[in-house]
Amino acid sequence: MVRNLIAFVIVGIMAVCLGFFCFDEIALFNLYRKYALYFIAVAFSFWIFSLIKAFLNLNENDNNIICAEHKHLLVRFFSFHKVAIVLSVLLMVFAVVLCRPDFRILSDETSILSLSQSIYESKEPLVYCSTINNFNGGTEVLSCFLDKRPIFFPFLVSIIHSAVGYKPENIFVFNFCSSVIALFLFYYLIHLKYGRFWGICGMVCLSAYPLFIIFANSAGFEVFNLTCSLLLFLFAYNYLVKPDALRGEILLSWLPLISQSRYESVLSVFIFLPLFFYKLPKSEYAKLSYKFYVFPLLFLPIAWQRMAVDNAAAWQVDSLEDSFGLKWLIINAQKAFEFFFFGIEYYGVISFLSFFALIGLYFLIKEVSVNTKSNSLRPVCITVFLFYLLHAVSRFVYSLADLTEVLERRLGIIFLPMIVYLAIVFLVQLNNKIRQHKIYYSVLCAFLLFFNWSDTANLSCVRDLPSFWKFKKCREYLNDNYSNKNDFLIMTTCPNNYAPLGYNSISFGDYNKYNEDIKRFISSKKNFIIISFQYLYPDTHEPNRECILPEGLTAETVLEEQFGSRVLVRISKCCLKPEDTD
Repeated sequence: MVRNLIAFVIVGIMAVCLGFFCFDEIALFNLYRKYALYFIAVAFSFWIFSLIKAFLNLNENDNNIICAEHKHLLVRFFSFHKVAIVLSVLLMVFAVVLCRPDFRILSDETSILSLSQSIYESKEPLVYCSTINNFNGGTEVLSCFLDKRPIFFPFLVSIIHSAVGYKPENIFVFNFCSSVIALFLFYYLIHLKYGRFWGICGMVCLSAYPLFIIFANSAGFEVFNLTCSLLLFLFAYNYLVKPDALRGEILLSWLPLISQSRYESVLSVFIFLPLFFYKLPKSEYAKLSYKFYVFPLLFLPIAWQRMAVDNAAAWQVDSLEDSFGLKWLIINAQKAFEFFFFGIEYYGVISFLSFFALIGLYFLIKEVSVNTKSNSLRPVCITVFLFYLLHAVSRFVYSLADLTEVLERRLGIIFLPMIVYLAIVFLVQLNNKIRQHKIYYSVLCAFLLFFNWSDTANLSCVRDLPSFWKFKKCREYLNDNYSNKNDFLIMTTCPNNYAPLGYNSISFGDYNKYNEDIKRFISSKKNFIIISFQYLYPDTHEPNRECILPEGLTAETVLEEQFGSRVLVRISKCCLKPEDTD
């Protein structure tokens, strides 16, 4: 045991040095760009191997394949949970019909799609910015950048690209599957303690949140991050029930992956790694495989990325010192209380479930601390509590984490399973005391579902997103007027929104930088035009400084439309002046 720990510590110290102290910023940029994909591929493979090994329950040197008994176990599992499996799929099918998939938070979601495209095409985690399409169908990238977003989500989407070819719609297919898995996992975790009926009630209540439905049908990674956290809880629960080397390796191998599902998720290591060492019996250390010793090195890309792009511009603030701090924790925590407990019509949450959760929290604390038969719950509850506490603190110390703001409401999704679970605890206790027929709770869940789904599309989560509507309007204009994406070049402040959708796109600044390349590209085509999307000040109708048309272009305005009080979009057809066509 001692030798195992010493070897682990030595590798850990090496990882810290290589991640934070051995390279300058340029070297960190290049290391992440070249090797991040391979690190996460190895981490994902380790996790898959651990799952397969656990399923087969074989030793490293055993070469048996899946036998009839394993197949029987699978059949029994699906037969026992078939209602929940079918219902989770049906809920998401109806959710897609109700709230059509689309890009909602820009440029986050299109940047994630661009990351998946770059991983698929060039094996590098970059966001395409200005791009033009070659005659042979390929993409010429004029400019790109290293993004701060973790790459586990785009990495998995790129696997779908590899299977069926690159299509922007693949990201919505992946989020659909991720949402189905999230609903089933939540059901499964509840069923472990309270049975299938209450698990299904919990699943329905989670899917009843308009906030969940809206972002399950977007291209962001919030619901995926929720899925990753539920998997983490399941692995931790299984490990706590029976702490052995195999279950411990499944838990460990998941940590480098969930750490790259969202920024804050890396903090899970500080909870679940100590849990692994605290619970693993001494006799099990000898059974640990090579994956245990490689584990610290799998976090290197996370360190490289944070060190390379951790600056004010990446976090969209003027100063890191002023935008992160305890003063924001208090302000944002108060806003979070308002978000979860008030304003169902506005925020896409179910307020009375939050009040149910408060009562359920009381019963859970009482059950864990008083009832000796439930002492096995204590480590699970403490672990999950610390997980959510760290997530809340790490999010709320950031100035741009006000959940009542329309662009930040998606940050509340990770907390929804905790609220619904505690609400189910209250309903279970209520049922134990008054012994009502379970049909009443079924009706309550159905009422929640239909009442909250009825007006999802009109919620402010969608309605008050000017960026969503202006992006939608610009795409509608292009689709209505141009059948071929190679007949025009889009000039906009955010070409990375359009590049992953297959458009020729360039920023106003890059047009001047790559002027000769653009002229050469235009001269090779007939009837080719430039379409500019300018954002104007509504009071003056003057473009802001980032979208002033370059010299040498003539413009004809074809459409102006205002979105909200501060956003006015002008769509213009542009072409080169005669003296610039030579």
